[in-house]
Amino acid sequence: MTAENYLIQSLMWRQCLTEDKFKQMVGKCQRDLPEGSEVSAEMMGQMVAKVNRQLRPYNMAISRGPNESDGTIHYALINTADNDITRMATIWTQKELIYYKKVLTAIVESDTTSITSTKLLNIGRNDEIKFTVSAAENLMNKWMDQKWFEELSDGNIAIGVRSLLEMNVYIRDHLDVKDCLRCKILCVRGLDCMSCSSKLHYHCSDSQYIQDNKCPNCHKQFADTEHMNSGTTADNRDEDVDSDSDDTVVEDNPSGRRGRSKR
Repeated sequence: MTAENYLIQSLMWRQCLTEDKFKQMVGKCQRDLPEGSEVSAEMMGQMVAKVNRQLRPYNMAISRGPNESDGTIHYALINTADNDITRMATIWTQKELIYYKKVLTAIVESDTTSITSTKLLNIGRNDEIKFTVSAAENLMNKWMDQKWFEELSDGNIAIGVRSLLEMNVYIRDHLDVKDCLRCKILCVRGLDCMSCSSKLHYHCSDSQYIQDNKCPNCHKQFADTEHMNSGTTADNRDEDVDSDSDDTVVEDNPSGRRGRSKR
């Protein structure tokens, strides 16, 4: 097996890798690398470019991007020709696909770009979906394991790095999300400039780039500086769960780990 094929198979199996894990994989591909030597950023870039040239005829590519909570870089294998969300119908049920789209939209449209677990459960009770509480919890647990979504420190749910990498075209085109002013990567959670509509990841908002809490594009003051360079958001508004709870029947009951505690 060639080094390129090994890397491709590793990404297909693990789906989304942290930069450290990806670096380990690249290191295993470097037969001439002296024992104990570090894999450099240049080596990683060269390997990605080499693999992507091999993948281009198949409309696939290795993509990299940050986790919006802490800025850690992740790598994923994406489909460059079909970035539409409907392609997930090959691995998700119709109800799961509807649920994903509704959760994604609710998060983006939220003032804090995160939603409470109660809101999450209520989305699952939509007439098009009709998930039980346990079914919705199990599915979201599975999606969080796969990094489609992530749970923040306050218990709220935000878009995960895998969604940002694999669904970037859908998110940008259908949910009107802009790129980060600094890193030029899709930015859902971050600072919003109310004057020029620029976006900036929290982890991109360090003092070397931001002067006096002003937008680098229009030089007007950012409205929200509380989370600047902190990578945290919160939506602590409580909501009521619909009254008829676990007695709703679900045709396609997703499997996953044990449900999270109800809030």
